[in-house]
Amino acid sequence: MSKKKPLVTYHVNTYNKKRMLKNLLLSFNECNVYENYEWVIVDQGSTDGTVEFLKNVMEQSNKVKVIFDDELEYFEKLRSIQLYPRNNNKKANAVFGKAKNDARKIAKGKYFIDIADDHQFVRKVDWVTEMIDVCESEGVNTVASVIYR
Repeated sequence: MSKKKPLVTYHVNTYNKKRMLKNLLLSFNECNVYENYEWVIVDQGSTDGTVEFLKNVMEQSNKVKVIFDDELEYFEKLRSIQLYPRNNNKKANAVFGKAKNDARKIAKGKYFIDIADDHQFVRKVDWVTEMIDVCESEGVNTVASVIYR
């Protein structure tokens, strides 16, 4: 009897990158061989058709969860408590951090993997099992720092 593979959560934060996100998901579907996974995608208020695309993806797959957020609303909240980021780099970090925290709240996977919305998978291999084997042998419970670029 084979051991059940642990659930892996893939997290993507996106904003106005419909084409890139679509290519990410298409390339994943072509190259993925690890079947026990879920996607948690956080959209930050896209206006380029990404929201509609993600709603369609959720309807087609029970493995995809989407959090629809609004970065402008978040920045107003930060401004009201005098924590508004001072520059664009700090803004990006604040939005990404919030998105990751929100995604982790609903993620069910034993492993949580951040993937950039412009990432493309190009080889059909079981890299996830190899990464899990490394993490389990080292006692690590997340592989996010291993693959996030």
